[in-house]
Amino acid sequence: MLLWFFGILFFVITFGPRFFTLMNFGFGFLDLGLYSQFFSDLTQGFFNPYIPTLNKTFFALRPEPILLALWPLSYITTHPAVFLFFDEIAILIAAAVCANFTWRKTQNSAISIAIFVVILFSPLLMNALHTSSSIEIWAQPFLALLFTEYFSRRRPLQMGAWFSLLCLLNLNFCVLGILLIPFSLLTQKSRWKFKRRVEVALTVAIISLVGIGLLHLLQADVAFDTQYLWASSSLELTRLLLCFWFVPILVPEVVLFGFLLLITAINGERTSPVLLVTLTALGSIVFFERLKAPTYFRVHQILACALIASCVYYNLLGADPLFSFWKPERWMISAENKKVHEIIAHIPPLDTLAASSCFTPLLGNRLSLMTLSSVNWRQGELPRYILTRNEAVTDLHFSKIEENVKTGTRLLVRFK
Repeated sequence: MLLWFFGILFFVITFGPRFFTLMNFGFGFLDLGLYSQFFSDLTQGFFNPYIPTLNKTFFALRPEPILLALWPLSYITTHPAVFLFFDEIAILIAAAVCANFTWRKTQNSAISIAIFVVILFSPLLMNALHTSSSIEIWAQPFLALLFTEYFSRRRPLQMGAWFSLLCLLNLNFCVLGILLIPFSLLTQKSRWKFKRRVEVALTVAIISLVGIGLLHLLQADVAFDTQYLWASSSLELTRLLLCFWFVPILVPEVVLFGFLLLITAINGERTSPVLLVTLTALGSIVFFERLKAPTYFRVHQILACALIASCVYYNLLGADPLFSFWKPERWMISAENKKVHEIIAHIPPLDTLAASSCFTPLLGNRLSLMTLSSVNWRQGELPRYILTRNEAVTDLHFSKIEENVKTGTRLLVRFK
């Protein structure tokens, strides 16, 4: 019952404020606006649409074939809130998988509930939820399933299935085969027979090679970025390790997998330590399982209290703890932004439009949409309409037809 309570509490606290943040234009083009445009293009039969803002096709920018599964859903709704819902569900599934793994290893309800709660309300995941949908969040359940299988049974079929789904989520995750293959082959003979080791290694190798081939087919590349690694991620990584009291770094596999994930450039950028939340949670359980401390030390109860305490502490230190869900303004569209929605409704649906980044998630159903910053003013390929928020437009071809002074929103039309 406690798991259900905390799961529902998490969903209520996070989804509502995030939905109204979206409706108040609080998210940008990357990545929610980009996903929203792709989602809408699916209904038009464009399975790899051209993205004018970035001058590339979608899968060259985001090699995430699993998103094609949204095609049937796109005929029901193309509202970008769908992606916010996916964020919540991804974290809930990841927390449930890790809690189940913890229960199987410890048979202790206190530490199982603590792991579930700490993942749900992880300071890093809560900060990530303040931004638009990201691959670090969606990868959590697939990473949790893959690593729980790795740390427990390592069944070839299941490991292959979870690794395949992870690679379908983003083909760059095929780099995990670099470690999964040797770790599988070097497993102790007393635990695994040689046949089992070869089956797992071969399965992972085939999936990795297929992933690399698809990346090249989509004109994307596998890249590693080790420059300034500590400088760019030290604050978040330290906070993550403090939440788990630095226990996960005592597990060698966690350190190696974590380092590989951090240096891999996913979607052209180095990943953040947010990607390591489930891995570090599992690592803390694996360490104490291998330690085999006597039960009278009550290690699991102490760890549960420590995890909950650190999670609460870092959440309270956040700039917007628990999304300030108790504030009425987090559950409504402001009066001024309602007027902006009315302005948007006046834009003809078939005309070309350039908009400030904050408007793009709610304008994804327009095939001609681009961000205002990507407009090439010199070549003369100008949009018919411009929707801007606090961005200056000095081109004399445009004149203002509507304005909301309080939000700095202006709608301009080209008259020449």
